[in-house]
Amino acid sequence: MRLQLAKPADHTAVVGWPLASPLQDWTIDGMQRVSGLHRHVVRMVEGRDTSYVVKELPDDLAEREWRLLRELADAGLPTVEVVGVVTGRTDSSDGGTGGSGDGLLITRHLDYSLPYRVLLSGRGLKIPYLGDRML
Repeated sequence: MRLQLAKPADHTAVVGWPLASPLQDWTIDGMQRVSGLHRHVVRMVEGRDTSYVVKELPDDLAEREWRLLRELADAGLPTVEVVGVVTGRTDSSDGGTGGSGDGLLITRHLDYSLPYRVLLSGRGLKIPYLGDRML
């Protein structure tokens, strides 16, 4: 298993998480399910000063999102802060024989953010025609 952290000194809490276990099995303080439709398992972990979003997805996709989010930030574009990526986890369902498990992408939660699906569908929003204005 490989853990890469963008700023290790800023996110020491991540090291204590059960990174080798499937995300759906985690039982750590401050963890919550994220409501809505997701292609992958997604959880929020609230720490003392920072809230994190952890998404479980195939290693190649986790690494691609990790790289793209860093490139967007380096270009000065508004995006969530990428915290880390975990790859090379073994699938516990195969008895630990080295089968490929999914990776984890860890980002810092962006306060007051909404999924695009909510913005474009207009569900629960008071701003008329927001979807049309954004497109």
